[in-house]
Amino acid sequence: MRSSYRTKFTVSIVAALILWYFVIVRRVFPKQQVLLEQTPNNKAAHHHVLYEVPLATQTLAITEALKIQNPPAVGASEVQLPETTQASIVDRPPIHTVSPSQQLQTTVAEYPDPIVKLKDVDRESPDKLSLLEQDKTLSKSGLKRGELVMIVASSGNGGYLGVPGVREMVYENRMSYADRWGHEFMWANMSRYNFSKTAWNKIPIIQDAHIRYPQAKWFWWLDFDAIIVNGSLDIYDHVLSSKAIAQNLLFDKDIPRVGGGSSGFRTPAVMKPEDVNMLISFDNWGMNTGSFLMRRCGWTDMVLEIWADPVAVEKDWIFFDQDGWVHLYQHNEFVRKYTGVVKQRSFNGYAKSNPLGAQWQSGDYVVHFAGCGSVKNMTNCRNNWQSYWEKRDNYTTPGWILEQIKTGTAPIESVQKGKP
Repeated sequence: MRSSYRTKFTVSIVAALILWYFVIVRRVFPKQQVLLEQTPNNKAAHHHVLYEVPLATQTLAITEALKIQNPPAVGASEVQLPETTQASIVDRPPIHTVSPSQQLQTTVAEYPDPIVKLKDVDRESPDKLSLLEQDKTLSKSGLKRGELVMIVASSGNGGYLGVPGVREMVYENRMSYADRWGHEFMWANMSRYNFSKTAWNKIPIIQDAHIRYPQAKWFWWLDFDAIIVNGSLDIYDHVLSSKAIAQNLLFDKDIPRVGGGSSGFRTPAVMKPEDVNMLISFDNWGMNTGSFLMRRCGWTDMVLEIWADPVAVEKDWIFFDQDGWVHLYQHNEFVRKYTGVVKQRSFNGYAKSNPLGAQWQSGDYVVHFAGCGSVKNMTNCRNNWQSYWEKRDNYTTPGWILEQIKTGTAPIESVQKGKP
């Protein structure tokens, strides 16, 4: 009888200890990982950020710094942050020290989960607290390091415009600007993506950039045949800030059609800078997709999908993706509502060889040699290229970029679909 009572007593003690451990210790002193997932707008990235700190500290920091109205209960295993949350990858090396092979060591579908360090909460001045301290990740631009990706693509034609070494010149120009302002730079091989009509491949290339650079907020497509002449201009201050967008937007302007004359469509009469998800300009023949910017968001995901619709790709359009974009813009209010049409010279001025648009003037940002692909204009375009190249602002190209060019290791046309 005594043995039976002793056994029951022992079992009760053990059960009480187990209950105490899970209810008290595990809830009050947990140390586990909280998974912060990206917002639906960034669904293409499937990117996770992990915090290696006690859960109670995480909840307090998130609540105070982001002012969440209904903080999760202590013990919750997942926390969903507002979509404005920005992750600072503090252990990331400077952009210019990362080789192409190091940048993408995983497949397109798999990316490493960088650890983001959570700073102590300043309880006396929570309004000054940045939950995700940027530290050395700040670039000189109004954008944080890596929040803008510059994209160019080509398909192996090293003699374009008849200029010897033109690809190396483009690389020096774009990579120097990216390094100068803290942006990412991606050079894709145009012939290694979905469509046989290679001009259409800028769309899957931009989609690929969304996956490869999950921290990026803006993507700038700039055609191969362009030079950033005034690299002293920060793209944020000059193009992307609310002030710049408001100054450059064209309200209620008639959009020309191919061949000249009115298309019968006009830009929106009212548009707020914060509503702009894409920036593009037009010339005397309509919109030009040689230089444009797109914001990472659900709208952009959808627009890229319908822009590259197979029915559109197979149409016998003269200017391929550009005609496809014009059609999309003209016939969809949903597209027009969030597309900011801006002054051409803000980031797409033409060389003097092209009279079909606003031509580059001294001090302007970018010169685009649109229409210089034909043999007829080759000599004129070659001379113009050299002339504008010599007009670049006085900036010393970093030695590591020159070394890449000299040794043939510059990542020119290095990015291909489905490959790191």
